[in-house]
Amino acid sequence: MIWASFDSEAEGHFVAAFLNSDHAAEVIEGWMNLGLFGPRDINKRILDVRWPRFDPETPDHQSLSVSAAGLSREAKSLLKALPKAKAGTQRRWMRDHLPGAELQIVERLVKRLSGKP
Repeated sequence: MIWASFDSEAEGHFVAAFLNSDHAAEVIEGWMNLGLFGPRDINKRILDVRWPRFDPETPDHQSLSVSAAGLSREAKSLLKALPKAKAGTQRRWMRDHLPGAELQIVERLVKRLSGKP
C-alpha cells in the first residue's frame, strides 16, 4: 500500500491513474524481482518510473484526473461484489468490471504523459 497526501483531490486522482495503469506495470516489468510464481514487489518499483508533477492548468492532466475520478466512483460501487482473493486477482477482477472505454482513455493519457507514443 502507498500512502500520500496531495494538494487537491484532482492531483490524487491523477497520481492514482498512473499507479493503477497497465502502462506503469509494463514499464517496470523488467525491473521486478522474480519469485516462484512470477514477478513480485511491484510496489517497490512503481515509484522509480518517471511521472510528471501534476499541473491543474494542463489539459491532459485535467482529463486524466477527471477520467480517474469517474473510474474511482465506479470502482467504489463494485466493492461489495469484489471476490475474496489475492490483491492481483482482485485488481484484475476490478479492471475487468470497469468501463473499458474509460480505461482506454486513462491508458492513452498515461502513455502520452509518460512520453510514449
